[in-house]
Amino acid sequence: MDRNSDLLTAGAAAACSVPCNLCGSTHVRQVADRDRHGDPLRTVMCVECGLVWTDPRPDEAANRKFYAHDYRVRYKAAASPKLKHALRETRRAIARFRRVEPFLRAGARVLDVGAGAGFFPFVLQSRGFDARGIEPNQGFCAWGCEVLGVQVASGFLQDFDFVDEPFDLITLNHVLEHLPDPGAALGILRGWLKPEGLLVVEVPDVESDWHAPDKRFHIGHLYNFNRENLVRMALTVGLAAQDILIQPDTRHINVVFKRVAPEQPGIDRRLPANALHVEATLRRHTRLRHYASPVPHLRTLRKLAGYVGERFAVAGIPSARAVVEREVRKAFA
Repeated sequence: MDRNSDLLTAGAAAACSVPCNLCGSTHVRQVADRDRHGDPLRTVMCVECGLVWTDPRPDEAANRKFYAHDYRVRYKAAASPKLKHALRETRRAIARFRRVEPFLRAGARVLDVGAGAGFFPFVLQSRGFDARGIEPNQGFCAWGCEVLGVQVASGFLQDFDFVDEPFDLITLNHVLEHLPDPGAALGILRGWLKPEGLLVVEVPDVESDWHAPDKRFHIGHLYNFNRENLVRMALTVGLAAQDILIQPDTRHINVVFKRVAPEQPGIDRRLPANALHVEATLRRHTRLRHYASPVPHLRTLRKLAGYVGERFAVAGIPSARAVVEREVRKAFA
């Protein structure tokens, strides 16, 4: 039984404990009551702009504990990266570098927010850039500093202030959806950019059919965006989309933002047509439609092949650092 689809079909208005982070509305519709593991997780959608979020959410103390100590262990089953993680994350970091390389000036100063164990800063440093990161998880942060020798500071975004030492480029790779106040976070990051600086954000697309409909939401993602409301949220704080890439297969949204003047208070931030579009997309993506398509089956085969390939790729390599160095050498030979 598809409980989340039943909720969408019911289409009833619902209450929310916090207003919409984009438009401020409290008019929502419940779109799910379970997470991807089948555990209780109430998810609502703003009927004025289509933003989707977890409601209610953990308080700040619980949220900090989760990300400082539990998150990486829960989703990686390890307190520090294993060889396969080092391989996988280095390859992803190299792909991320290819994406931002055209926007980087020689010697650019770069900050990676939610840097994990520092694979992306390591790749940037190997190419001659002044790169550092911030990361709330203490285990991964310490590993990056000790094993990779990168500058990854332990803490949450709101614990730092780089206004007096701004960056040419700031990146958030699958981070914004985890933050309790993404609009405020974007405003803080804009203040850490040089006047000509750029912010690169990648988030999952709530419209994507990559996951089954009952696997769409999970406890780590407090917010769920589509392209329209992500771009609109950034514009409210003075960040305009300069380049938008929809990643193949996953449909992850990757946007390069540039600084512009912030919007004046009182501007109407509703996107009613987008809200209708998001709701229709979620309603259309049923379990039957999902599993009748080749997408999930091909994905399973690719994952299995990838796991086998990773096992062979790390065989005989003595350390995670050696894995990282080899992948970087191969990529830029």
